[in-house]
Order: sequence, then structure tokens, then C-alpha cells
Amino acid sequence: MGLLSWLRRKYPAPPLTPLPSTSYGADTLEGDVNRATTLMFEYVDRDGVASLRKVTDWVDTRFYVKGRCADRRAVRTFRKDQIEFWVSGQEALRHGVLDFGRSRF
Repeated sequence: MGLLSWLRRKYPAPPLTPLPSTSYGADTLEGDVNRATTLMFEYVDRDGVASLRKVTDWVDTRFYVKGRCADRRAVRTFRKDQIEFWVSGQEALRHGVLDFGRSRF
């Protein structure tokens, strides 16, 4: 019997238990998820690059929209003040649309 076999028998591995999910996970959506309405908007990221985003299964707060982005195929969080214009879905937001009066040139 080798040392490794002896150690495995003397100190067995604990059973694996799944970790609890949190609402802060990158790929989880919890809360009042809207699955009926698809949001579509032009989003400007922190580098100033604009892109058209289509978001399903989303949750909104006062400052953010978090949902499954069709473009990235993952859960993403969008700042409402970075949304340049809405194509569709803004009427379904529970917390409204932020507009800080940015000038559009």
C-alpha cells in the first residue's frame, strides 16, 4: 500500500455540496424577472462604443437593467444612463427610463 492510498483511506474527501446561488452572480437572474417583453436599445459602453442590444429575461432597478443579451449570449448588466435611445420595450420598465438631459448632436 502506497502513501497516497493510505492518506485517501485515512482522510476521505468530504461530500460535494452545491454552492448556494446569489443574486449577484454573473449568470443568474433573480427577483421579478420579465420574460414577456424583449428590450431593444442602443447602448454606449464605457469606451464610447455604441451597439444595438436585444435583452430578454430581464430585471430593472432604478439605475440598471440586467438580462440575457442576445448579442453576447450571456447575462449582462446595463447602466440606464448609458442607453442612448430605446427601440422597443421601455414602456415595460417598472422603474422608468433615466434621462439626464444629455445633448444629442
